[in-house]
Amino acid sequence: MTRFAKMFALCAGLCFLIATAPFSLAQPGEDRISATVNINAEIVNIIEMTTLRDLVFPQVGSGRPQLEINPVFDSMAGLLRANGRPGAQIRVSFSEHQELINRDTGAVLPFRYVVSANSDYIQESSELIWQLNREFQLNENGEFFFWIGGVAEMEGTGRGHYTGEFTIEIEYI
Repeated sequence: MTRFAKMFALCAGLCFLIATAPFSLAQPGEDRISATVNINAEIVNIIEMTTLRDLVFPQVGSGRPQLEINPVFDSMAGLLRANGRPGAQIRVSFSEHQELINRDTGAVLPFRYVVSANSDYIQESSELIWQLNREFQLNENGEFFFWIGGVAEMEGTGRGHYTGEFTIEIEYI
């Protein structure tokens, strides 16, 4: 591999927008808050990302201070699969704190992404990623799995439709 190719591989990352189904902060018949984060993938190198399941927010009643989706145990967590060279070492980082923006009013909904990872397709044994630039190894099939959850700070949130993005970077090391 040339020096340029190695540098490119080290600098290459993938950006993803995790799609979410709308969620609501209202009782039936009341105004609602919904959020949507569109999904998109850009393949920069030979690591390919596939969205297997979108992050889904449940219906939420008013007055709840937080909404949490646990990536290890919650079936509503999003699921991504990385495909690359079998057995290759990868480095993973992501933007933990993001803001979802009300598309009508511009109001901000703070959101903290929580991600778990596993070389096997077993969510319950996935490991939370707490540090940035965490290193992992693709399995013998060249796969690695990421479950995406998070915590939304609902206190003082206005009603409406919120959008935002989630970015995860994966590079060979």
